[in-house]
Amino acid sequence: MVLLRLLDGIDVFKLLEQFMLAESNWQRLPQSERLGMMPVMADKPILVTAAIIQKGSKFLVAQRRSDSRVEANKWEFPGGKVEFLEHPEEGLAREIREELDLKVRVGNLLTISSHIYQTGTSPLHIVLLAYLCQWES
Repeated sequence: MVLLRLLDGIDVFKLLEQFMLAESNWQRLPQSERLGMMPVMADKPILVTAAIIQKGSKFLVAQRRSDSRVEANKWEFPGGKVEFLEHPEEGLAREIREELDLKVRVGNLLTISSHIYQTGTSPLHIVLLAYLCQWES
C-alpha cells in the first residue's frame, strides 16, 4: 500500500524551490568540476516522470515503499519510468492510474532534473520530467 498525503500549496512550493536551487547550484559548477564528481556508469540514463498533483489548494505526495532500492520511506511526488516508445505525459498518466488508482490531467512541464543516485556498487542516472497535474477522480 502506498501512503499518500495532501500538502498545502506553500509547502509544495518550498519543496520545489529547494529542488530547483540544488539543481541550479550543480549547473553553476564548471563542467570539468562536474565531470570529476560523476562516477563512470555503464548504463544509460533512465527517463522518469513526476506528477505535482493539485486538488483544490493542496498537493499530493506519496511515501516510497520501505523495500525501495533507492531512498526508502522518503516522501516524493508520484510518477514512474517512461516505457520505450511512450510519450512522457501518457506514461505519467498511466503510472498514476496503475499505482494510485487516480485519474489526472497532465498539464505543463515544470522542470527537468538530472540526478545520480548511489545504489550499492553501480550508480543510477535518472532524468526526471516534473509536470503539474490536476486530480480528476
